Amino acid sequence: MKVLSFYVVREFLFALPPSFLIFNFIFFVGRLPQLINVVIDGGGGVLFRLLTHIFTLSLPYSLPIAVLAAILAVTGRLSDNNEFLAVRASGIRVWHLFTLVFLVSFFASLFLLYFGNNVSPLAKYRLETTIHRLAEKGPYVLFEERVFVKEFTGYRFFVEQVKGEELRGVHIWQLRGEKFPVTISARRGRVVSDASGERIILLLFDGVKEEVVAADLRDYRRSRFKEYHLSVLLPQTIERGRRLREMTLQELRDEVGVLKGRKVYALLTEINRRAALAFTPLIFVVIGVPLGIIVKKEGRSVGFGLSVLVVIIYYIMMMFFGALSEGGMLPPAIAMWLPGGVLAAAGTFLIKGS
Repeated sequence: MKVLSFYVVREFLFALPPSFLIFNFIFFVGRLPQLINVVIDGGGGVLFRLLTHIFTLSLPYSLPIAVLAAILAVTGRLSDNNEFLAVRASGIRVWHLFTLVFLVSFFASLFLLYFGNNVSPLAKYRLETTIHRLAEKGPYVLFEERVFVKEFTGYRFFVEQVKGEELRGVHIWQLRGEKFPVTISARRGRVVSDASGERIILLLFDGVKEEVVAADLRDYRRSRFKEYHLSVLLPQTIERGRRLREMTLQELRDEVGVLKGRKVYALLTEINRRAALAFTPLIFVVIGVPLGIIVKKEGRSVGFGLSVLVVIIYYIMMMFFGALSEGGMLPPAIAMWLPGGVLAAAGTFLIKGS
């Protein structure tokens, strides 16, 4: 029995690093255009700091997903080779094979519990601070090619091409609540900082500004311009305390003791969200073992596909119940642990049926 358990955990640990590298690479790809601009603007030293912060931020998410992909790959491969049939014929329960895997995932959860509450929040704060300082030095680094930029309050930006300090194909939406947004399109533009360092000024050339004034669409205005200046407040330039995601566990607890009313729900939701996310490696093993047994395909390909599907379902539930918790409609301790409980219950049911 011990030999089989060691064999399974060895296979799991062999499958874990490739999965971990793949999912971390996916997280890095999302920041790639910004990192390229950082190299141009800030040099290799700033790039290394940003890469470190991004890796620290992605770890609480990439590690659980990698655990899920690894366990699906291992169980799928064992199931495809009919090794589980031999185990059952020997009178050994399938769950017993994964005792050491559960132990490894439990320690991984304890590690993430500390990491996600103390290290990642500081990394997020430093990442945003670094990006903001770069923006003051060269604000065009905030704009990425063919990416909707949502960091500016009240605005959405989309740039087709970024050529050094020149923007080409600039599209801007000025949001106005329930009203139709004001749209501004320009063939090219440049970004400069104002003297205060708190705003950026977009110098737009050869464009069109469109605006719907009346709610019934009857008053529509469209004007062309050769040059247009738009002043926008930089993200996070206003002095404030850290955002919830940038606060350590102790800081969140201190705020709970100070604040009263509905704001406490958001704090308690964040505290429970981090704890629940920390134990996702253990939960993903519970759901991953029966899924890997049921689906008798090539382990690695199915492991990747199923891990993506399970992760999407899990995080959609986390966002849905998180919104209910922040609104005071569900207790945070129940809302944020419910998605994991659902997956764990589903995993227990499936293992009995398999």
